[in-house]
Amino acid sequence: MPLPGPIERFLGFLGAAAGPTALFALGGTLARLKIDQRLLAAAGGAVAAKLAAYPLLVWVVLGTVLRLEPFWVQSGVLLAAMPTATNAFVMAQRNQAAEDEVSAVVLFSTLIAAVAFPATAWLMAPPVAVP
Repeated sequence: MPLPGPIERFLGFLGAAAGPTALFALGGTLARLKIDQRLLAAAGGAVAAKLAAYPLLVWVVLGTVLRLEPFWVQSGVLLAAMPTATNAFVMAQRNQAAEDEVSAVVLFSTLIAAVAFPATAWLMAPPVAVP
């Protein structure tokens, strides 16, 4: 059953505003964030797990355990190597749990993934045959 035009436009407007609103809230939290040793340790561990351990686990499971074709293994590993998304911050904020830690993880994983993701893509590239 189709929605009436005004309701559909309003819901489309709300949907388009969700991403920028989450980024605005994340920016506000990061602006007041005091990075101390405890926060750095918590965020560092989560970032290491997200950007190193998780892609490695995906590579082992998809490649060794499930024996999928290389395309699917590469795709899975690259998806796993992406930085932590802002929806993790939205969920932490909604549940009022570890907002500072999650915002630091989003920030650090995004900064580190600027180098780690291309490196992972390079490692996952199929070997080039030299004539």
